[in-house]
Amino acid sequence: MLTKLLKYEFRATARLFGLCYLGTLGAALLLRIMATLAWDHTWEYSSQMEQLFPMRDVAAGMSGALYAIMIAAVVVLTFIVILQRFYKNLLGGEGYLMHTLPVRPWEHITAKLIAAVVWSVLSTIVIFLSLFVVGMDLKLIRELFADLLAFSWYFQAEFHFPLIVAAGELIFVLLVSTVASVLQIYAAIMLGHQAQKHKIALAVGAYFGIGMVLNVAMSILLNVLFVIVEAAPDSLLDAVGAFLENLSVMQAYHLVILFMLLFNLILSVLFFVMTERLMRRNLNLE
Repeated sequence: MLTKLLKYEFRATARLFGLCYLGTLGAALLLRIMATLAWDHTWEYSSQMEQLFPMRDVAAGMSGALYAIMIAAVVVLTFIVILQRFYKNLLGGEGYLMHTLPVRPWEHITAKLIAAVVWSVLSTIVIFLSLFVVGMDLKLIRELFADLLAFSWYFQAEFHFPLIVAAGELIFVLLVSTVASVLQIYAAIMLGHQAQKHKIALAVGAYFGIGMVLNVAMSILLNVLFVIVEAAPDSLLDAVGAFLENLSVMQAYHLVILFMLLFNLILSVLFFVMTERLMRRNLNLE
């Protein structure tokens, strides 16, 4: 059933995102063409070309504004769809139909989550791809890949670790962080939806409240660790200090990556469990 939910979710959003992505890439290509025409001073100027040149500048400026609008549209659309597909489809009028299906709450949440993360990743890729369209040419792309290859060899020789693996670890952590961020939005919506009135306002307050709670929890944890360090015997502190000093650059990097991964995984589990239990036990449809 989860597969069917995913098909339904992507079908409901693919056309909207597809048009937005095509519009963004088209605006990037238009900006590239207009900018090339405006900044190309190799033409032999005639009186007519001198009259046309200011219009080329105007066209380049307008295409740049259009491109900026499309970039903003991709970001805003991604955020709105994440909110709307969860709120209206599961907690609004459509929720009466969705919750009559033989589907458990965790499947609904998982389908929305997977779609949200996929569109977030694709939106990021499209934005970077559009930047390449605007600012790159074949010669520059070849030079960029040559520099990247040279840096990869240097990285391997210096740290005895593949650059692509290190980058993959960071990308994976960012992906898990995206999952945690989306689930935080879902948990906040479910908390706000427990009220009878002003559900959206309370959901916004819950989102920022969750952030404040996390900040306070981190502060308390750091203070507890500081107290533990102060009370620890010198022999233990010396051993920990020696361990940290003996870490190589890549070992320190992996330690940080592991900490970030565990932190975001814990948040993801907490937010998912909170959302699932509220939806299963305290569903309050409009």
